[in-house]
Amino acid sequence: MKKVILIVVAVILVIAVALFFILRKPAAVVSVENHIKEIGEVTLDSIDEINAAQEEYDALPDNYKEKVENIKDLENALADYNILLDQERAEEVDELIESIGTVTKDSGDAIEEAQEAYDALTNSQLAFVENYDLLEQAREDFYMIEINETIELIKAIPQTADDLEQMEAAIAEAEEKYNSLDAEKQAKVSNAGDIAKAKKKLEAAKKAKEEAEKAAKEKAA
Repeated sequence: MKKVILIVVAVILVIAVALFFILRKPAAVVSVENHIKEIGEVTLDSIDEINAAQEEYDALPDNYKEKVENIKDLENALADYNILLDQERAEEVDELIESIGTVTKDSGDAIEEAQEAYDALTNSQLAFVENYDLLEQAREDFYMIEINETIELIKAIPQTADDLEQMEAAIAEAEEKYNSLDAEKQAKVSNAGDIAKAKKKLEAAKKAKEEAEKAAKEKAA
């Protein structure tokens, strides 16, 4: 009986030892799990720890990889880091847009810089941009500056021909500005027809002046 008991105990011990070695995690697996735990709360400074844990995991044999119980935590850490990175890139673009400020005729470079930075973002980064509407408005305002300047120059043309030189100079300035616009912008100059009207009025005034001067000379003779 004692022999039977000893044999049973021996078998149990053998099985226990075998199970211990079968179930025991290899040191390499434990090391990977510990490095993943050390990542902690993810910040923009976590990338080195994430990469180190990923590289260590990638170096494991396939049969060891399946023993890493917290691999999902590593995947989540990388996903969280990418989100933070996307947010940072988007914030940089938002800052460029905000720096445009009040749009003037000198705002072209700032608007172009912000637009180029926005266009360089990935789709996931674009989702975090908060004030793209301000960039669109800035582009529209800048586009309208030359148009509005031209409209104001045309409005500034004297309505009466009391001073022909002043009127002629005002017409020339307005016409030069209008001609510098592309066809699309010219089409938006609501009072463009007033340039031709002013030129006709100027020519009529010049002719009247010449006739008056001629008549005065003839009278004096």
